[in-house]
Formats: sequence, structure tokens, C-alpha cells
Amino acid sequence: MPRLLLTAIAFVVTLAFSNSASAVLVDWTGTIESKLAAARRFKVTGEHSGLRGSGVATVNGSGAGGLLHTLRLQGGISGSDYSPVTDPDTSKTIPTIGVEGALGTGTLSDFQNPSLTSNVLTVTGFSRLCIITKNCNGFNLDIPFSVNATNAIGVGGLLTAGGNGGIRISIEAGPWTIGSGTAINQTQKGNFKTVTATGFAHGAGSGAADTAASGMIQLISPMQVTTVGAGANNEKQSLFSILTLHFVPEPGFLLLLGAGVVGLGILGRNRMRN
Repeated sequence: MPRLLLTAIAFVVTLAFSNSASAVLVDWTGTIESKLAAARRFKVTGEHSGLRGSGVATVNGSGAGGLLHTLRLQGGISGSDYSPVTDPDTSKTIPTIGVEGALGTGTLSDFQNPSLTSNVLTVTGFSRLCIITKNCNGFNLDIPFSVNATNAIGVGGLLTAGGNGGIRISIEAGPWTIGSGTAINQTQKGNFKTVTATGFAHGAGSGAADTAASGMIQLISPMQVTTVGAGANNEKQSLFSILTLHFVPEPGFLLLLGAGVVGLGILGRNRMRN
């Protein structure tokens, strides 16, 4: 086997072990989106609002090398985002929907299992339906993201909004998953349709989630929304919260990789001269 190839193999192996041993925290950028699908009374198909941010994650407890197993996040996404409703059947009643919130602190475990063995990661805040006015200075209906530790988006439980007037919205929240989540939409004709959203966890090459190589995860929290009042009677719609994270390679790893490439280039050039 050529000496240059042996040198390259040795370098890659050494680099992999040094990176796995030293990596504890991994930088990431990400988004939280709230996507509301179709309903008879509040038809806002495809409308969604989202928040963006970045942070540092503790991966696999003591090191980030290898397959993703455990992920701990400590915030990093917060703010507000409002989007106009473009559906003509709804825009006069609900011209704007928005989201105001923040990613909490929590740990997700067992990414080799689509359902995740442990998925305690909450999102605080609310989704706001702006009634009649675009700038939300009229009557607003706020749907909370969390009530307590056991009733929250991404964890599970029941969330409610309204009830004092003519509209009451109840949400049955589901826990985070990297598999498929389902909910039901009620159509204009009163039929029911199952809606599905899917999460994933993979590395840069869409294989297993090697976070040290620019991995990416998408977590889904499926929710069933039931609306009562103002012409609605237990009508159903689907709602999905989608948390997407892109892991960023460590600067030290990139520097080592660049130095290795330069070194191999020098070795190759010297070999050609000889």
C-alpha cells in the first residue's frame, strides 16, 4: 500500500479519535414552526409562523462523536413572528396568526428509537389568532404552548383557549418524535382526513445522525385541535409544532481537518519530486 495512503488513513483515524474525545458541546442553529392545517370554521391551510435562533447543545453526555443518542438543549430560540392569512375564506375573520415563545431547557434521549425514550423539552409562549384586525389590537385568541410540566407542546397533555365568549379551542398535545405524527382534519363537507408530519435524525449524508459531521434533526409534536362555538361544534383540525436543528462542526475540528489536508498535499508534492 502506498505510503501516502497509509499516512492519510492514520491521519483520519487519529483525527476521528481526537475529535470524539474532546467534543462535549456542539453549536447549532434552528427553528420552531407552528403549522396549522385546514378546518371548517378556521380554514388556514398551510399558514405557519416560526422562530429562529441558535445555541449550544450537550450531545451524548460527555462527547459528541458517533451516533446521536442523548441531546440536552438550554434555550436558544425565542422571539415572535406574525404571518398574514392568505386564505380568502378566513382572512376577513382571522387576518393574522402569530407565535410568541421560547425554547425551554430539557433532554431528549434514544434517537435510535423514533418515539424517543425520554423527550422532556418544552416550548413556552403562545400562538395568537388575531380576530378581525391585522395588527391584533382587537379581540385575540391566544393558545398557550404550556400550562405546566405535564401539559405542554412537545410533552403532551391538554391545552385550552377561550370559553368565555363564543369560541373555545382545546388542544391534545403529543410528545416530540422523530417518527411520524398524525392528527385529523375535518373537511368542508364534514368528512375526516388524517394528516401526517414526519421527523428525522441524520448526518450530513442523510445517514445515521453523526452530529460531529453537520448532522440535522427534525422533531414533530402532533396536536389535535377541537373548536367549539361560533358556528363550530367539535370540529377538528391538525396542528404541528416542528423543531429543526442543524449542528455546526466545531471550529477546532475544521482547523484540524484543514491542516491535515494541507499536510497531505505537501506529502504528495514531495513524493512526486522524489
